[in-house]
Amino acid sequence: MNILIHIGPPKSGTSAIQKWLLNNVEELKGQGVFYPKHLIDPNGVSSGNLLSLFTRVKKGKLEFSETKKQELLRDFELSGCSTLLLSSEFFFLQHPILAEVFPTAKFIAYLRYPVEVIESSYNQGVKRHGEVKKLGVPAKPKSFQLKTLERFIKSVGKERYILRPYHDACYVGGSLISDFCHVLGLPSSVCHSETNHERVNTSYSLDALEFKRWFNQFQLGELQPVLDRFLQSYSANATGYSLIPAKTFNLYKEEYVSVLQNFCNNYDVHASDLFVKECMAIQQKPFKRQDISDEDFERLLKQFFAYKNVAQQSLYNKLVNDWDVNADIKKPERIAMIKKNVSFFTKLSILWFSSIQKYFRKISFSK
Repeated sequence: MNILIHIGPPKSGTSAIQKWLLNNVEELKGQGVFYPKHLIDPNGVSSGNLLSLFTRVKKGKLEFSETKKQELLRDFELSGCSTLLLSSEFFFLQHPILAEVFPTAKFIAYLRYPVEVIESSYNQGVKRHGEVKKLGVPAKPKSFQLKTLERFIKSVGKERYILRPYHDACYVGGSLISDFCHVLGLPSSVCHSETNHERVNTSYSLDALEFKRWFNQFQLGELQPVLDRFLQSYSANATGYSLIPAKTFNLYKEEYVSVLQNFCNNYDVHASDLFVKECMAIQQKPFKRQDISDEDFERLLKQFFAYKNVAQQSLYNKLVNDWDVNADIKKPERIAMIKKNVSFFTKLSILWFSSIQKYFRKISFSK
């Protein structure tokens, strides 16, 4: 039984790989590779095959399920395929468990330059995890992913890892998808797809980032995915930027190149010399201070209200019923800005609906 488990890590193209795999499940079967289907959100993002092996218990903690494992192996056997392929960036911290329950499995990991991981992870924190603080970087560089991966490699055994650079210059075939197909041993014709070069889960532009960071002060509920889809679409053609001051960036760059070089010296990383060389040549994107003017905030707000999926009524309800009572709002003047830009029809509809509710409550109480 051949088992390959793609473990990410986070911010190394996992969403793009998983979207391509899902779009080509049947073609993969034709090549003897069984990739279990899983859910995916409108942005092409998911937890991959995580729930094929784990169950979420109290406070989101993950617990390995032997029952799910047996169900998965049964489906794999029925598929008639020779290779079982699993993918989830959540496997990154859980894969030592998988190494025990699948003693012959090999783990695929893509290595990304640590400075890029810092900024990309922060962007993701604002996008999906309610981050409200500005990016802060410690005085001393830390390379969590590489240090964690190295600790796991020493425990699991380096012969069980397939390590690849997350860098355009190092991909076999010129793209992340073609490189992943090469790892799987698939012919180049299989990886030819309209989604091959598609970007998934792209970072927000700076104004979108700051727009969302302001909204993260509140409980967004059902507005979260709507706002995220709008801002991701808005940011699609944005130019790059950096939130790290130039002096700090240069300090981090020197340290991380050294850490990466040492890692590549100790472990078998594909095209490691080229990867290190490319990381040494990386130039910082233009530095930008984290802020958005009230004028740009209002401009973006109007575009959000014009977005086809926006729920103005839901936003206004939250504003007048929940958010107005929040006494610790950063830049509270933007509350008035939102009220001003909500359409008259929306306000009238809410007033009418509220009056109807009060009327029926009055009738119910009188009975």
